[in-house]
Amino acid sequence: MTCCAIAKLKGDHRVSIERLVEEFGDDIFRFCLHMLGNFQDAEDATQEVFEKVLRKHQTLDDSSKAKSWLLSIARNTCIDRMRWWKRTHVFLSKQSAEDRVQPQLSEDALSVLACMQLLSQGQREVVTLRYFQDLSVEETSHVLGISPGTVKSQLARALESLRAKLEAV
Repeated sequence: MTCCAIAKLKGDHRVSIERLVEEFGDDIFRFCLHMLGNFQDAEDATQEVFEKVLRKHQTLDDSSKAKSWLLSIARNTCIDRMRWWKRTHVFLSKQSAEDRVQPQLSEDALSVLACMQLLSQGQREVVTLRYFQDLSVEETSHVLGISPGTVKSQLARALESLRAKLEAV
C-alpha cells in the first residue's frame, strides 16, 4: 500500500495522501507528541508534515523507506516549531508536563512523558524513534542523520537518565 500511495502522489494527490495519513498518521502524531509534549501542537505539526509531503513528494527516492522519510520531515517540523517557540514565547519545557497532556493518560504514562521532556532533544528523538516508533538502530540513524554508534550511545545515556529520573519520582 505504501509504495502505491507514494507512486500515486504524482497523479491523484488527494487519494494517495489520504492513504499515507491512514497508514502513518498515528505514528507521525505520536512522534510529534513526544517531541513537542503538547497534543494541540502535535496535531498541528502532524498536519504540517502531510502538507509538506504534498509539496516534497518528489524527494522520496525509495518508497520502501516512506516511514523514515515521513519521520525525517516530522523531526524537522518539530525542530522548526521548537525554535519558533524559543524566539517568540516562553519555551514549553517551562510548563509542567502534566499541564501539557490530556488528562486521560495513566499516572505512569504521565510520569514517563514528564521524564521524557527532561531529556535532551537528541536523547528524546532517539528514544522516541527506537522505542515508540519501533525503528531499528540503522533506521533511526538514517532519520536523524547520525551514525548507528551515536544512536546506540545516545540511547544508552537516555535510558540511564530516564531510569534515574523515574526512580526519583
